[in-house]
Amino acid sequence: MDVEERPLPELLKRLEAGVSLADGLTAPARTFPPVIAENGFWRFRIIIHEGRNRQVRRMAEAVGLTARRLKRVRYGFLTLGGLKAGEVRPLASAEIMRLQELAGKKS
Repeated sequence: MDVEERPLPELLKRLEAGVSLADGLTAPARTFPPVIAENGFWRFRIIIHEGRNRQVRRMAEAVGLTARRLKRVRYGFLTLGGLKAGEVRPLASAEIMRLQELAGKKS
């Protein structure tokens, strides 16, 4: 995530503890130390374990950060790997089967 403000350690700790949003308390997140990105914003990684509507942006806002850019690099067990922007790849048969199994468990 790229943010305008410097994500101070106390703000990251708040994200890690869970944040109170309008639709309830979020599960604890995992964060990684921020760095200055090439675009001039502060960049840090955040891992969440649930997927509410615009959750990462709302969590950032709740602790006083303004999210400017988000990039999802993983969804469950699927990762971007070496894909560049705009590239796609077919899912392997095993990935399709695993997704179908997971979908079956949710219904």
